[in-house]
This record gives sequence, C-alpha cells and structure tokens, in this order.
Amino acid sequence: MSAKLTCRRLSMEDLYAIHALELQCFTAPWSRDAFIREFNAPQRAIYYGAFYGDNLLAYGGYWLVLDEAHITNVAVHAQCRRQGLGRWMMQMLEYDAAQRQVKTLTLEVRRSNLAAQTLYSQMGYRQAGKRKRYYPDNAEDALIFTKEL
Repeated sequence: MSAKLTCRRLSMEDLYAIHALELQCFTAPWSRDAFIREFNAPQRAIYYGAFYGDNLLAYGGYWLVLDEAHITNVAVHAQCRRQGLGRWMMQMLEYDAAQRQVKTLTLEVRRSNLAAQTLYSQMGYRQAGKRKRYYPDNAEDALIFTKEL
C-alpha cells in the first residue's frame, strides 16, 4: 500500500515534527515552548499539516482574533518546494478561516522573500504596509499583506 498526501489539524502530538520543520525552514525559528503555547490554545491558534504517510512536509497556522485571522507561519520542507504545497497550505488555512466566519486575513513576510510575496499576490493578498526591523535575526523589514474573504 502506498502513502498519499493528506492534510489534517495539528496537535501536541505533532510537536517534534513541526519544530523540526521549523528549524529547517527559518533563520529565526520558533521554540518548542512557543508551539506548546500554541497547541494549548486550540480555539485561538489553528495549525494544519500536509503529510506524506507519517512525514510532515508542510504546515501553516493562524491566530483567530474575532473575525480576523493572522497567519503566523507557513513552512514547506526544502525538498518539496515549488510543487504547490505552500499554496495548498494557504488554501487550507483560508478554507478553515472562512468556516469560522473570518472576514480578513493578514500576514507578515520578509522583504527578501520574493517567492512567498509572489504566491500571496497570486492568491489575492495585497500589500498593506510594512513593519520596520521586524525580524530579530537580521532586523529585516516585514511587509504586511491582507486579503478580504
């Protein structure tokens, strides 16, 4: 029997897999404790993962604040990039948010991350501002993107 790509809500049981992917993908990764806090607030912090069999290939999450969703992280395993997984994760987050009557989605992205900016623009997000020196590892600016559902 062959494995297939599946998507499901993440939980504390996925802590080590999500943190390993976080460490691989980001220069300023979240700590395991940060994810523990997220998983301990399941009504506010919603995370989904894309799995091939038991292997986490991508994940994404958002914070639910009234009728807004703030996308916190989207990560795709280095060997799986440019295959549509980032878009798939974003679509899953948008679908979940829409089911919760979210009206607006927001996110920050590094000024240098042109691939992510292109994806977000293709998906209907628009640049709404910037946060100066937002990222702690190199003081890079973040661009703020928003989308109305």
